[in-house]
Amino acid sequence: MATATGVEMNSESAIVKAIGTDVIPDDHRELVKSAVVFIDTKDSSIGTGTGFVCTIPDLIHLAIVTCHHVLPTESAALKSTFHFRRISDEIPGSTIAGSEIVEKFITYQDLDFTVLYIKEAAGLPSPLCLTEHEKMYGQELKKGNQLYVVHYPRIPGTYFKRHENAFQAANIQFPFLGHKLHTEPGSSGCPVFREYNSRLVIVGVHRGDVTIPIGRTRTKLNLATMAEAIVKYLREGRISYSFNTFNWTQFAAEMSGETVGSESNKEVVNKPQPPSNPNPPANPNPPANPNPPNKREEALKADEHMKELQNKVIDEVPGRWEDIAIQLKFTYNAVGKIRGDTDEERCR
Repeated sequence: MATATGVEMNSESAIVKAIGTDVIPDDHRELVKSAVVFIDTKDSSIGTGTGFVCTIPDLIHLAIVTCHHVLPTESAALKSTFHFRRISDEIPGSTIAGSEIVEKFITYQDLDFTVLYIKEAAGLPSPLCLTEHEKMYGQELKKGNQLYVVHYPRIPGTYFKRHENAFQAANIQFPFLGHKLHTEPGSSGCPVFREYNSRLVIVGVHRGDVTIPIGRTRTKLNLATMAEAIVKYLREGRISYSFNTFNWTQFAAEMSGETVGSESNKEVVNKPQPPSNPNPPANPNPPANPNPPNKREEALKADEHMKELQNKVIDEVPGRWEDIAIQLKFTYNAVGKIRGDTDEERCR
């Protein structure tokens, strides 16, 4: 997996405009960076992850959002420590135990997100708004939009430090946002931002590379769960989505710039179509016989042949009777088929 490239923040006072253009006020940019949380799960099988502090007006006052695979259970959340305003080992920020702040635990495995309702505590940063994407009237998220992340990747040879990256949306199909930013472990759960109206708006939660089924094979895609889908689930308690029925073939094809149309082309991503016949027949559907046989004439000929066989019964010696009887039975059946007799009528 390629190492994430970006700008490393070495001091809290440094203002590096790695996320957003110059129209983003510095104070808002720093607010965004401060809200991103470093999560130490204390579980060697999971490691560490990223999350962010947010609010949903009229629903959640304070929450931390991350991935399900970072915090899959409530006990995992309670055992974890959350590092706010952390920059590096030298600037660790404030650390709070999950057991001190977690009030309610919600998770959704298929969409890979976890939401922790948390209580006020000293050292918490100001929250971001998870529903601000709803204000992007007429400028909904589209393929090609510039996106940004703030995360804590594990860079080989170093400890976790805050990084920032810019990239483009490769595909958007509810409830997923596809992109091509490869990140190191530890980045899962970080917020995905889009610039809108001189602000950085959360549009998704980064999941990393996800193994998905494409026909009879499997492939990896870099995905984020859309903020819209998370908010919908929190408000309604359900969401119409199934990992197994989602059209991953079409999603992957559109991410790579291909086009997938009907269901008959679902294998187009991983299964090349057989080459066409270089020497096709001149007329694959030849015309019907211009002189079709006359069934009445055939029936009359069969009747005559049957009468000849019947006359032979009288003249032939007894030893030939068995052979002639077989021929008679065959002929009776043939005549019956031509006439349209039923099986019962032909067996009489």
